[in-house]
Amino acid sequence: MRFQKIILLTMLVLPTACGTMLESNQYSSERSNEMSARILMGTVTGAESVSVDGGDQSGTLAGGVGGAAAGGLLGAALGSGSNSTGTGALIGAALGGLGGAAVGKHAGAKHNAWRIFVRTDAGEEIAVVHKERLYKGTRVRIEVPLSGGRARLHPVG
Repeated sequence: MRFQKIILLTMLVLPTACGTMLESNQYSSERSNEMSARILMGTVTGAESVSVDGGDQSGTLAGGVGGAAAGGLLGAALGSGSNSTGTGALIGAALGGLGGAAVGKHAGAKHNAWRIFVRTDAGEEIAVVHKERLYKGTRVRIEVPLSGGRARLHPVG
């Protein structure tokens, strides 16, 4: 019975903890018809290498929750008897949570990127951190989210 409760709890918690992560080119159905960005055109004037901290803890959280759930299930399955099954589940959940959090943290680790300097066609100077280097003279389309989110660069031509 206790094992069934652990499975039920895992099935309820895991999907909500992991959440839905949308890629930069995916939108939820609620946002499909709304105006989302101002579009500017410009030319790259320079670039410099920068280090970007993973910053967001979603990988650590999802890894920890997933590892804890898997470890708890495995620990409960390996235990025999009511006391050792519960103990096995607790130990498995703790170890799985630590391991999963470590893996999730690595997924959001620091990485190198580029600060790209752009002069817009309207004469404005802007800088955008971009994962790939763009070279001086490259024409770009700049998406500036109306919500104040991250601007994105797209080479054109």
